[in-house]
Amino acid sequence: MASEFGIESSIRYSTECVVTRYDEESRTWHSRLRLPDGAEETLVTNVVISAVGGFTTPKWPNIPGLPDFDGPVIHTSKWDPEVTLDGKRVAVIGNGASAMQVVPAIADRVGALTIFQRSRQWAAPFSKLRMPVPEPVQFLLREVPHYEWLYRLRLSWIFDSQVHQGLQKDPAWPHPDRSVNAVNDGYRETCTRYIEEQLAGRPDLLAKVIPPYPPFGKRMLLDNGWYKTLLMPHVRLVDGAAAHVEGKSIHGTNGDTHEADVLIVASGYDITRFLLPVQVIGRNGVTVREVWDDDDCQAYLGTVVTGFPNFFMVYGPNTALGHRGNFIFTIESQIDYVLSVLRKMGEKKLVEVECRRDVYQRYNRTIQEMHQHMIWSHPGMSTYFRNDRGRVVANSPWRLIDYWKLTKEADLGDYHTVAHVGAQSKASARLA
Repeated sequence: MASEFGIESSIRYSTECVVTRYDEESRTWHSRLRLPDGAEETLVTNVVISAVGGFTTPKWPNIPGLPDFDGPVIHTSKWDPEVTLDGKRVAVIGNGASAMQVVPAIADRVGALTIFQRSRQWAAPFSKLRMPVPEPVQFLLREVPHYEWLYRLRLSWIFDSQVHQGLQKDPAWPHPDRSVNAVNDGYRETCTRYIEEQLAGRPDLLAKVIPPYPPFGKRMLLDNGWYKTLLMPHVRLVDGAAAHVEGKSIHGTNGDTHEADVLIVASGYDITRFLLPVQVIGRNGVTVREVWDDDDCQAYLGTVVTGFPNFFMVYGPNTALGHRGNFIFTIESQIDYVLSVLRKMGEKKLVEVECRRDVYQRYNRTIQEMHQHMIWSHPGMSTYFRNDRGRVVANSPWRLIDYWKLTKEADLGDYHTVAHVGAQSKASARLA
């Protein structure tokens, strides 16, 4: 793609943006870059688009003694292939998405595997895991115009729009602890039946793994051999979190102690603090962390923030898809929206666009009002979808088609704008 669109010469590898600051006098962004050799330089641009993502900064659990474990400690986000696992006693802290990927991949190599489970997870069947795409489908994708788009729309309906109704709280539903409506209860029955089939004959494991909260309350996982791995004789699931570490011993909250040679931390990422890898400074020298009170992240359309002119985000607050669906489509919608703003800036010779505060606040009130009627505000589970004060900051409440409609064309009426004055031409504008 980079070659096809001729952008390779514009890519700077192994270069980190440490700070980006808006200069109100020149209406430009000054980004301090750290180069591969450690040297620094400042890049001045008219616009900055953040594409740092959400799953970027590892989140370490606050477990006393963890840094002093007497052996290798690996966070799944920074995997060290040099660490030997063959025949070793391995302990894994966590049982979410990261653990469900790593545990089945290493189980055949290790001598003993202990998994510390802080909370239970829902995992759905994934029958097509590693299955090749059938040749007839490949043919249609390759030869039939627009079939790829139709195929994608069909998947979007099945895994997004059709699921969306199962995430709405039904005030009249008699079992709000286990599910939020009749459709959601059907998901619960389907997933429970699947887990019971996978763990047949092991009531001890069933008692440990079936969650008490509604499906989709936490990130919905796909089974890639997790349950079959739990059945292996050298694998043990500890129904409780790790409390503290001492030497090679990991002490659980349930009172058990387990020895390990290698400790794998599968505790995920700091997803509630968007833009965390970069210090972003807007008007009046105010940082985005100050505007957001650290982790109370908000944005209009998950893309722009009042007080940060000419600054856009891809994968901003309230854009993640907790109800499955294709997140690539969300990113494409955001990019189309940003391009729409930039085109209008060029057409109207604007040097500054900034989201109006009333638009910003109204949108975010709407987001939270929608979430109060959806599963992710359910009190029955803890989830990284919410920040420490209980506000849903990660997930989008929209169906994909709704978000597409909101972002397909920018309305400059949502912005305060400043027209071009002076000799700077449109052609001289630069983008970071």
